[in-house]
Amino acid sequence: MALAGDTVALKIWIDRIYPARKDRPVTFALPPINTARDAADVMSSVMNAVAAGQLTPADASELSKVVACTVKSFEAAEFADSLVPLGQLTDAELLRIAAGGSAPEIIGPRLLIGSR
Repeated sequence: MALAGDTVALKIWIDRIYPARKDRPVTFALPPINTARDAADVMSSVMNAVAAGQLTPADASELSKVVACTVKSFEAAEFADSLVPLGQLTDAELLRIAAGGSAPEIIGPRLLIGSR
């Protein structure tokens, strides 16, 4: 029917394949987020904007999801940067780690790991 020129059928067809957006773009200046710590400043700005009526609570909720995702990304990157490949550890460091953090002691021909 839409192909035959029925405008009502055409509108229904277009609404189904290309629905109208229900949200709107939010114009709100955020401080830059370069570290996980910066996220607290950003969330403070978001909450102040809600209190001032610049943002709706729903908009603030969506922005907080973006900030939380950004923080998780920073934390994952910081964690990955803190990892040391096993091949770069010395034998003494590997023994200390195997001992659960306590320093290994060598007693005679035996190796004692941990407390006696």
